Amino acid sequence: MRLIECYIENFGIYHEYSCKFGRGLNSILSENGSGKTTLTVFLAAMLWGFPETKKQSLDENDRKKYTPWQGGRYGGSLTLEAGGRSYTVERSFGAKPSDDTFVLRDTVHGNISTDYTERIGEELFGIDRDGFLRTAFLSEKNLSASNENKSISAKLSDLVGVDADIGGIDDALALLEERRKFYYKKSGRCEIGNVKASLSEKKEELDGINRRRAEAGERAKRLIELSDAKTRLEEEKKALSSRIIESTERSIRQLNRERYDELSAKLSGYESRLAELDEIFGGSIPTAKEIDEIRFSLLECERIEKEEAASPPDGTAELEEKYGALSFDILASTDRALAELTEKERSLADAESKKAKEDASKARDAGSRGKSKAVLATTIVGVLLAPVGLILGSVLSPALYAIAVIGAILLCTGITLTLFKRKNEMRAAEHSPDVTAPDTDAAAAEASELRSMLSDFCRELGERGEDIPAELAKIRADYTRYYTLRLSREGDAEGRGRRLATVKEMRARAAEFLSRFKLSGDDPLSRLSELTGEYGYTKLEAERARRECISYRETHEIADVKEEPAAPSADLKEELSRRESELSALGAEHARLTRECERDVLDAERGDELTSEIAELEDRLAEYTRNLSVIQTTALLLKEACDNMTARYIGKTRDSFLKYEKAIGGAGGTFAVDTDFTVSKSEHGAARSEESYSRGTRDLYALAIRLALIDSLYENEPPFIILDDPFLSFDDEKTEKGRKLLRELAKDRQILYFTCSKAREVK
Repeated sequence: MRLIECYIENFGIYHEYSCKFGRGLNSILSENGSGKTTLTVFLAAMLWGFPETKKQSLDENDRKKYTPWQGGRYGGSLTLEAGGRSYTVERSFGAKPSDDTFVLRDTVHGNISTDYTERIGEELFGIDRDGFLRTAFLSEKNLSASNENKSISAKLSDLVGVDADIGGIDDALALLEERRKFYYKKSGRCEIGNVKASLSEKKEELDGINRRRAEAGERAKRLIELSDAKTRLEEEKKALSSRIIESTERSIRQLNRERYDELSAKLSGYESRLAELDEIFGGSIPTAKEIDEIRFSLLECERIEKEEAASPPDGTAELEEKYGALSFDILASTDRALAELTEKERSLADAESKKAKEDASKARDAGSRGKSKAVLATTIVGVLLAPVGLILGSVLSPALYAIAVIGAILLCTGITLTLFKRKNEMRAAEHSPDVTAPDTDAAAAEASELRSMLSDFCRELGERGEDIPAELAKIRADYTRYYTLRLSREGDAEGRGRRLATVKEMRARAAEFLSRFKLSGDDPLSRLSELTGEYGYTKLEAERARRECISYRETHEIADVKEEPAAPSADLKEELSRRESELSALGAEHARLTRECERDVLDAERGDELTSEIAELEDRLAEYTRNLSVIQTTALLLKEACDNMTARYIGKTRDSFLKYEKAIGGAGGTFAVDTDFTVSKSEHGAARSEESYSRGTRDLYALAIRLALIDSLYENEPPFIILDDPFLSFDDEKTEKGRKLLRELAKDRQILYFTCSKAREVK
């Protein structure tokens, strides 16, 4: 069999990669990580596909490990020559085996061929994928003298396809071992142990039954005696119980009479109280809603009367005396005078600081622009709220005059802030470079005259005349409050009359309502609520007591006349208690003997069953023992036959191993190869395993045994051989001999030799 070429569409790191293979030795020099191992896995996948596994580790799951890095279709094709014909194997792979595809074409004609199936690797070489990789694929990582692949042993024994192959023998041995454990295990449950345990248990049970059979007659006799005594005691107890029951029933009837009389008296009390309440209400029971409405009306009357009586003086007279001659026009003229004074005083500022003040004024103007809108809004709100508050207070409630007061305060605040803003603007205009400074002496005289006039105005209205802007603002606020109070007083008289008329009407309606009931006390409404609640509760209780009396009368037997109960005598009670104790003791013993007699009957039947079961178990134990002996003997003979059959092929493999070991430069000696194809060497009379030697020697033995296995396994269809740096641990001499050996083998075999070192390259 020979490889011709391969095309990898996507596989691991490869993408649209082509490679041709020549006859004989194909030496491929490539650095580590370039994909040598990936190429070998691809070749194996083309012939055998991927092995099925549920493992998730990439090292143990080639399907996941070699999923294309770049994505796309997963797979490729391999062209090969076998049996004198050329074929192209096309495979694609998916996430699971059911997604895989396989096509085999005749390379010459391009037709689909049925010469081989998707198991083409096994059909060509008679070995599975794992067996092929353990023999024809050699690398420094997987060189190992041990080989436990069953298909290799089967192939060497020429048993592949035969019913009695090595795999079948192993399965047979496993089945025999399973059956052996079914019959016998040193520890744990097994059939022979189960049968022995069951046999011992049943024999023990049969012994107990036989012992109890001897005592069955005495138990039956005693049971008859107990039955007679029990019957006699039960009759005596029944007579005593009848006498006691008769007396008890009389007592119960009398108690029922007493309870019924109590219920009747309770009902009479409720009915009597209802009659009293009906007389108080005069036949008309008020509702809780009516009472609450009257209570609310009276409370509202009290509230209105208290408000009218406790209305504090508004101070209008005092303010009239102080601000009666004042008006908003006069205040406006003072505001203009104050603005003019401010402007005059600002014009007298030091000329040396003009530039600095100009800069400061510009900075203030930049910050005050955002506030101008707020000042304007405050003034507008004050102008709107003042008249609205006056109107609402006069029409609805005096309390709403507070809105007018708030509006006046906001108006004064807005005017004051506007004056200060204008003062700052005038100061900025004074220091403007385009304005010529006025005559300082004339300006000072005018400013002094204005200040004197404004100060006198403030003192006339009771202020000190020192802080003129603040005092003028206070005068304006006080005048605004006086003006608001004066307007509210004018509209208050009409509203007071309407409220007092309403109070009179509500009190009349409440008096008419209370006159319907016979009540006394300071709080008739509370008393009326209490009586109404009591009436509802008493009515419900009376109805419930009536139903209880009727129900009790219907469900209980009540004595018509009082009668003395015939109480049971102490002797009757004591005698009844004694009879019950005796009967209880007899009943317990009778029940015990009854169970034992029933068990005796069952024992008789069970004894016969146990005898039959014991005989059956003894027969089964003998059968299982014979089967176990046959299984153990068969397994022993089958294993000996398998070992003898496999050992016949060890000699051929050992001879090939000695040839290759000597060709590569080994030290020679006496070697042994076991059935797992593990090599050991005899030195100084002792067999030493390959683990006793250096890495280079171990790799030499591993390479030699692999080549020997190839000679033994593939006589009909020699495979291509893949070598991935097998000389890595060899010294120079062994490496050179190894190259020579490969060149010799390449004369009639196709070899793919990979290395990452020019020093180990074979040409």
